[in-house]
Amino acid sequence: MEFRDEVWRIETAGIEAVPVDHRHGQAQEVFWIWFAANIGILALVLGALMDSYKLDFWQGLLVTIVGGASFLFVGWLGMTGPRTGVPMLILSRASFGVRGAFLPTLISWINLIGWETVVWITATYAGVDMFASLRMHPGPVLDMVIFVAVGVITYLFGVFGHATVVRVQYVASLVFGALTILLTAYLLVSQHVTGVNFSRPADFAGAVVPAAAYIVMFAGVSWINCSADYTRYLPPDTSGKKIVWYTTIGSTIPLVILIMAGYLLSTRMTGLATSNDPLALISHGIPAFLLVPYWLVGIAGLVPESVLAIYSSGLTLLAMHVRLPRYKPVSVDFLISGTL
Repeated sequence: MEFRDEVWRIETAGIEAVPVDHRHGQAQEVFWIWFAANIGILALVLGALMDSYKLDFWQGLLVTIVGGASFLFVGWLGMTGPRTGVPMLILSRASFGVRGAFLPTLISWINLIGWETVVWITATYAGVDMFASLRMHPGPVLDMVIFVAVGVITYLFGVFGHATVVRVQYVASLVFGALTILLTAYLLVSQHVTGVNFSRPADFAGAVVPAAAYIVMFAGVSWINCSADYTRYLPPDTSGKKIVWYTTIGSTIPLVILIMAGYLLSTRMTGLATSNDPLALISHGIPAFLLVPYWLVGIAGLVPESVLAIYSSGLTLLAMHVRLPRYKPVSVDFLISGTL
């Protein structure tokens, strides 16, 4: 079999081990993969959730750092990629056996499909809201066009595969990561955040623990089942410590910035934690001349999450004994997610 992993060309490897002579890349590329996966503006909602638990600023900061630190497990499991050359769910067979691994693999696949669907729908809402903010009220046809466009872009990145995903995450980190942080900083300044709780801590067991559990589940735990998917092309002698370090830092930086910004903004934006359309609520603090950039950044910041979900869901489907070339399960997942 020919192994090909090049940017803008369809990756040929499936769940079989990548031969050593086809390995490439450096540990620092996982920094950009996980940085991009966490730049979505929806992370602001997690900060608002902490405020709803009545956490003070220092408790909120602690919980956020714990959430970022949960990616230590993603990095730790990611160390197995260079050693074995296989995706994460194939490695689970070592613990559960080939048949025994079917159930956890199925659960993982359902989780990824669900995550992909939620992000796809949220990005579509953002596109519709962008037109509405311009006093252009799209009808069902344009709604569908936006929905299909977001899905197809994500799908194509997933079809091209690993090398393209790595490149997309790198560009998204540099461009949309920077723009997201700048827009977030503007929001904090323009909203004149006041009334931040610095000295009235919430109950540890009743508030801090559940808030931390929620953020950890949203952060590292939701990606553990994909850890080795993005490290298996790295050479076998790649430093495991660097994989853990770059994964954790790359995830923690955007999470801490966005979640803490959401915590601060929630003092001015009532209902942010429970809003059905939080991006629209946040847009009320954006001046008219920045609305289009805001919505574009909001949409683009969600795409990297969905790209990882659709790529890994395709590998996970293959791990359930589906005998197809790698790109075809991606097509199956795309159709299922779009139908949902």
